[in-house]
Amino acid sequence: MGIAHMPSLFKAFGDKERLFKSATDFYWDTYYVPMLADLETTPNVEEAFKFLLESLVDLYTAHAPMRGCLIITGATNCTPQNAAVVTWTAQYRDRIQSAIHGRLARAVSEKQISSSLLLSMFAEFYGTLIVGMATRARDNATTDMLLSTVSLAIEPLEIDI
Repeated sequence: MGIAHMPSLFKAFGDKERLFKSATDFYWDTYYVPMLADLETTPNVEEAFKFLLESLVDLYTAHAPMRGCLIITGATNCTPQNAAVVTWTAQYRDRIQSAIHGRLARAVSEKQISSSLLLSMFAEFYGTLIVGMATRARDNATTDMLLSTVSLAIEPLEIDI
């Protein structure tokens, strides 16, 4: 970041934990809030998930060398002293999962996808895919590599009911 006096930065926020929480709040509001709003408001479920997943690929791969996702990979392998930060980011991931489940449930109620689609299983699949894409991006997977998974992930939503 090029900040000459890190202690003054921490002092401005109170401590490292509050700084991290402020950063994740900003990241969430800047990136995830608009994407999850689009997931909810895009009428066609197939298009909604395709747009979400492609947008996440762009987000996860656009900011070299800081690839990946602050919400997903920013607080992994923390010490017990940082348990609050782990819980903090887990709550954001739960919100992503909840938005996915809610959108799939709406698609079933609107008869866009079959009610035989195992809702919880597919919600877990998409949530796991998102975490995996962030991790792979952090490990230098290319945009094209990650985009190749999107078409496979959308395929179950394309089945006519």
